[in-house]
Amino acid sequence: MSPPSQAAPAVGSGGRILRKDADTSAWREMSWPEQPVTFKVPADWKQLSLARREVEFRPEDRSAYFVAHATFFDQKIAYENIFPSLLQKSANQLERGETLGYAMKDLGKARGLFELQKRSDGQTTAVWTGYFDDEKYGTVSLTILLGAPTPAEFDKAEAVLGAILESVQVK
Repeated sequence: MSPPSQAAPAVGSGGRILRKDADTSAWREMSWPEQPVTFKVPADWKQLSLARREVEFRPEDRSAYFVAHATFFDQKIAYENIFPSLLQKSANQLERGETLGYAMKDLGKARGLFELQKRSDGQTTAVWTGYFDDEKYGTVSLTILLGAPTPAEFDKAEAVLGAILESVQVK
């Protein structure tokens, strides 16, 4: 009798990642209030929120979005221990065709996982979820969402969305 088959351990990435080849030289550099986070956005994107727990920017025509949320644990958690299971879940979702790609991606001192998600309505959303320790708040979780209202608009904005994510730094 042979042992039950087990899925191979997930590697650090698989599938598609975001293009990030947009020219960012004329973009504005922003700081997130009360967070050790900086990022760049296109100069013509409107700031809808820039608060302690949330950041949101969109172009005037609302054809894309960059939203980030912070959650405070008020204690240090052992977040490094969750990444192997998150990677395995992402690898399985990619194999089943539920996502387009995933990768471990650190943004400065924050350790995180990037996923290019294919939603059931046909939309594509880029999601990065990461964690970092903060002396004041214990562990902080950041979730970054990048997307567009339609698949065609996502394709058109993909390089800009990828460049925004690439610019995010947790210091």
